[in-house]
Amino acid sequence: MFDFEVLNEKTPIVSCHKINSSFAKMSNSFERNWIYHKDFDITEFIGESLSEIRKIRSVHYFPGCFDDKNKTLYSGRSYKEKCIRTCSFDFMDENKKYFSSLSLGNLTRAKDDHLQFLLDNCKDDKNREAFINEMLELMALDVFMEQRDRKNNTVYEKSCDGVLRLAPVFDYEHSFFEKEDYVGPYLYESDLGTFYCEEDYWRLIDRYPHFRTILCSYLNVNLEKEIRKMFEERSFSIEGFDLDFYKRCDERNHKRLEKILN
Repeated sequence: MFDFEVLNEKTPIVSCHKINSSFAKMSNSFERNWIYHKDFDITEFIGESLSEIRKIRSVHYFPGCFDDKNKTLYSGRSYKEKCIRTCSFDFMDENKKYFSSLSLGNLTRAKDDHLQFLLDNCKDDKNREAFINEMLELMALDVFMEQRDRKNNTVYEKSCDGVLRLAPVFDYEHSFFEKEDYVGPYLYESDLGTFYCEEDYWRLIDRYPHFRTILCSYLNVNLEKEIRKMFEERSFSIEGFDLDFYKRCDERNHKRLEKILN
């Protein structure tokens, strides 16, 4: 949702120098501070804030504009629609190896079980347990947010000592929908499996009982309260923002969670 109206004169906006359609760098830095940028979408900021509830590693998002378009950091609506972007710093560590869910199609061409491939690449049993827990934590957040494209946007990192874990989450934009039947009421895909209905989640809970505890914690989340807190921290403007839409999403998603946890 492209809510440029949340920006105002008090909102910190980083000035960037555009390199291409995906990368930019800090305008006032001589170092290579690479910045990823994409369409301005308020759900990215909401997702990052929600990730903090259970300490899920996430990239940090901030509004940015390109100094080669206009030297003014803030202007009218038409300017913002063209130039303001959602930005984040590059999270990749040169001492770690990274690969994505998309690449698993090639890495595991001889077998379809991506999860087993990932577990085989963990250092030891302790690493496998921690890795599964990270995946379950991310899945619970996605269930609460109605995230629809996680499978194609998951990045894994492997440290030099062989420990595998999820890289910081960087995608929340396909979340929160006006209609519950968008692509199916429960559809969720990850390397943990494909989930179409409550029964699919029940089977996962049987396999990993603590997943129920993680899901239950989101029953206590007040989405409106979290959004208002995020807006205040970022100096966004709540005036004119369609908060009622997110109230409807919150009510619907609590009902979904209750069905899954029944």
